[in-house]
Amino acid sequence: NVNFSTPRAQYNQLEGVKICLDPGHGGHDSNDRPTDLGVGTIYYESDANWEAVGYLDTLLQKLGAEVKITKTTNDPDSPDREPSLSDRVQVANSFGADYFQSFHTNGSDNKSVNYTLVLYAGPEDGTADYADALDMAEIMAEELFVYMRTTTHYARADIPFTGYTYGLGVLNNLSMPGTLSECSFHSNIDEGRRLMNSAYRKAAAWSLLKSFLKYYEVVGPPVGEIGGVVTDVDGNALNGITVTLNPGSSDP
Repeated sequence: NVNFSTPRAQYNQLEGVKICLDPGHGGHDSNDRPTDLGVGTIYYESDANWEAVGYLDTLLQKLGAEVKITKTTNDPDSPDREPSLSDRVQVANSFGADYFQSFHTNGSDNKSVNYTLVLYAGPEDGTADYADALDMAEIMAEELFVYMRTTTHYARADIPFTGYTYGLGVLNNLSMPGTLSECSFHSNIDEGRRLMNSAYRKAAAWSLLKSFLKYYEVVGPPVGEIGGVVTDVDGNALNGITVTLNPGSSDP
């Protein structure tokens, strides 16, 4: 895999914006949806969520945003590893956030499923408690879909999707627009193995950064990222590859 770069300079496109980020689940608890990926590897959702949100925190702050994360650790031995859903909401409200984003990966008994889903608080699809949350959900679903290369993407209201009377607890009683993203399915073994890769988690963070830039209608920094898989002529992935870029040249 080719690593993804991070902006080194400080920019101000999101100066004055306050964003609360929520890394879903916590600390290898029973609801952390551990998935056996084979070859002796167990995927814990909270680990991926925590790392991706850490990357996103850095990226957003580099663009001038003020960021608050709903918890301080994902250490399985820490009592602070998994705040309640209402506590996470309270963190966002007390912070006075302009936007709340909860990051997750998804799981299913159907191992072939791998789509992107973004949920917003609302009584029916197309109707949101905060209209801006619907706008962001549609932006974010598209951006995650492009980066994670899933099969398709959806932006859905939480009540009809979950069947819960009051929808998702982490989106309840927010004083600002908010979304919950399920970037892809870790229960899909191929996808789960990709999600074990830090560069791939960083790709998810970049997609969310681009979502915020589109949501706030500002241009990105004059730096970017490159990522992908280098293969041989038979399509087998090659590791440890050095890639040289030649801007302005037609040379490969």
